[in-house]
Amino acid sequence: MLKNNIRKEILRKLREQDEVIIQRKSSLVKRELFATAEFKKAKTVMYYVSFNGEVDTLMMIDETLKMGKTVAVPAIFEENHILKSFGIKDREKDLVEGRFGIPRPKEVHKMEIPPEELDLVVVPGVAFDSDGNRLGRGMGYYDRFLKSLPDRVTTIGICFDFQKLSSVPVDSHDFPVKKVIAA
Repeated sequence: MLKNNIRKEILRKLREQDEVIIQRKSSLVKRELFATAEFKKAKTVMYYVSFNGEVDTLMMIDETLKMGKTVAVPAIFEENHILKSFGIKDREKDLVEGRFGIPRPKEVHKMEIPPEELDLVVVPGVAFDSDGNRLGRGMGYYDRFLKSLPDRVTTIGICFDFQKLSSVPVDSHDFPVKKVIAA
């Protein structure tokens, strides 16, 4: 019940944010993310594709592609309850609207990137705490995906200040991120 209440309140705040504030704070998150040693050394970066008031990853994806890094984005496979990562070369050409309105790779452009080939994963969350615990949207796709990653892969949750809580309720199946960046 506590998770659902937190989720409902923060999702409401995300939807009600002003677009100018989203872009300003997203730029601050991007600057901090790009300044990390983990980002600088990463050759392959997986981003979530932002929607519904989340920290805007679209500009991050575009800039990372311009840097010559390999960019991966997720696609959900409901039939077996998994999330996989796929490479893209051009965000505007390679993505289409998927389930829940979340952009995903087009079928014809899918190039699966196995978890062991990722260096950095930028993780969405409804809420995070300082220990890296995260509250997702309740489907468990990212928890299962994060558990499949080799230990050497850095996972960074990005969010707005109001999404970073003193503590996030966790269950045994929840999987934390290694670092959280908030603005």
